[in-house]
Amino acid sequence: MAFFWFAAITVLLSFLAPNRPFSDILLVAMAVVGTIRISAYITEDLSRDLAKILPFAVLGIFIINVSFFKTSESFDVLKQADDNREAILYYLCFTIALEFALRFISAAVALVRSELKRKGTSQSG
Repeated sequence: MAFFWFAAITVLLSFLAPNRPFSDILLVAMAVVGTIRISAYITEDLSRDLAKILPFAVLGIFIINVSFFKTSESFDVLKQADDNREAILYYLCFTIALEFALRFISAAVALVRSELKRKGTSQSG
């Protein structure tokens, strides 16, 4: 699911920044997805708020500068995806590794919390 949003944000950013190299667009999209995934493990409300901000930012850019939207240049940027297959695969592997690391850390924290709670209740009883 995270990689779907990575692709969606990549397409969205290619329309927002048609003059940027595709590798930069991929990096920013991965940073956004990674930030939202990390925040989801910390505070779910924060990740929801971050995910809601992006569409409003895009809408704000379109409202402020309607001439900014140039489809031909944006599609030219998206055509570079075939040349960047290795980078896209790298980001897919990073997404998988990040998700595994976050799940492992989350499970470890839950285990420590339950152990501390169990020790706290056994000492008070």
